[in-house]
Formats: sequence, structure tokens, C-alpha cells
Amino acid sequence: MKKIMCVDYEFCTGCTTCQMVCSLSHEGECSPKESRIHIVKNEEKATYIPVVCKQCEDPVCLTACPVSAIHKNSKTGVVSVDQELCDGCGMCITSCPYGAVSLYPDTGVAFVCDLCGGKPKCVDFCPTGVLRYSAPYRFAAAKRRNVVRHTIQTILKNRDSSKDIEHE
Repeated sequence: MKKIMCVDYEFCTGCTTCQMVCSLSHEGECSPKESRIHIVKNEEKATYIPVVCKQCEDPVCLTACPVSAIHKNSKTGVVSVDQELCDGCGMCITSCPYGAVSLYPDTGVAFVCDLCGGKPKCVDFCPTGVLRYSAPYRFAAAKRRNVVRHTIQTILKNRDSSKDIEHE
């Protein structure tokens, strides 16, 4: 079964460990500009959201590329950029609905998450477990368990609050 990158946004602390590990493993240095995953802060709610390529079934970036530098592996589903063909026009960036495509600061060539060949390092090093690489059904099951756990806690908290009010 195909695995996907799953992000449990609710628990991201914005530590940027994933960005540093990504750029270090791909580029040999800790550089957020050369990371394939980006942490975006929602200023309004003071929350952080990791943004990474969704490895779309029908990638818009692929069809937007005028020089056919973007490919999708038929076996793994991984989207990649041929560095030799890319001319840095940025059409992939403007077409990606998730903002997951970047350009190398030095060369202007596009790059995107390659899932580290099926073993994403960002997942291995995420200290809060926000990032997972798994079959979609497993992530959905974990999300359902979290929703149920949160709902039960809310019900119990509300029940305790209403008991406190009754005793006043």
C-alpha cells in the first residue's frame, strides 16, 4: 500500500528540527531555505504548520512545468525535479496549491520533497511525532482515536464543571 506524509498540525511546536534535518541530509548544512519542508507560523492563533509536498495524485506542478523537468515515479508516486532540465521559471511554485515547491537560493532551480527515498528523515527526528509516513488508513485511525480522546476529556471536564455549579 502506498504511504503518504501525514502531518498532525495540532501538535507542532515550531521547533524547526524537521527543516534542519532535511537540509542537512540533502545539502550538508542546516539551512531553512534549502529544506524541503517549511514551518509556517499562524500569527493569529500562535500555531505552527509544517508544509511539505503532498505528492499529489495528479500534480499541478508537473503539468505547469514548460520544460518537463518535473516527473512522478509510477511505482512510488514520488514527485521529483530533474535539476538538469529545470530552468527556474517558477511555474511550479505558482501552480502548487500548497506552496511546497522551492527554488535553490544559489542556482534558482526548483526542488521538492523526495520523501528521502521512502524513509523521510524529518519523520525520524520530529520530537513531537507531528510528522508520520504511513498508509493513509493508519493516520486516519490515529486521528479518530485523538478525536475520541479529546471528546471524552471535554465531556468529563464539562460534567465536572456542571457539578461544581450545582454545589454552589
